[in-house]
Amino acid sequence: MEESHIWLGELLARAQASQLQGEMTDAQFQQVLLYVLAVQIVDWDSPKWVKERETKYWVYHDTIQASVHMLMEHCGLAEKITACDEQTYEQLSVLLDELTEQLDGEECLNLFDALFYFLATQARFDRRHAQISGALATGLARDEGLIDLEPYSGEAFVKHFDLHQGRFAYVLVEGSAALHHLTRLRLIVQGVNAELIQGLPNDFKCESLSLLDNPVYLK
Repeated sequence: MEESHIWLGELLARAQASQLQGEMTDAQFQQVLLYVLAVQIVDWDSPKWVKERETKYWVYHDTIQASVHMLMEHCGLAEKITACDEQTYEQLSVLLDELTEQLDGEECLNLFDALFYFLATQARFDRRHAQISGALATGLARDEGLIDLEPYSGEAFVKHFDLHQGRFAYVLVEGSAALHHLTRLRLIVQGVNAELIQGLPNDFKCESLSLLDNPVYLK
């Protein structure tokens, strides 16, 4: 068993024992945990986020709640997952701190991915399938960018970015999948700058490799 799965099990056990879930469903609560973990990983001192926080959240831009809401907006959530108050977000952050204080940056990313795929699996997305298709797309794309027509994991972008460090364009097609916003969150956490577009495949400029993969359709 990978260490990240052990950390995930400990996180979920602590979260359940915290009595912070309130009226949220398990899935909603776990998604909120993922956003709070993302807040701890994102580099808020980067020019992009400093400007965003100063212009949109200048009144209370140093709170966990404001940072979570900012990420939710960037990930395309028209409505917030839950009406958690500021105190609940702060308590969830402390809960995560108790677990992540012994982890380095790479290990925190591994924990994020473990929780991300825990949620994705519940929506019938398989991590192994995502890793295989991501590796294949990365090999085929080589020195080209990528367009993901059915983004459900961002795996291909993450793998390609690791090799080429953002020298090529990454494009997501806006979808209706329930967890589409979590894919966008994962890319933010991984530092992958992906453009979100709307349109049909014949509207795209064919300068990048187009990936059409959604394991939900597989029988």
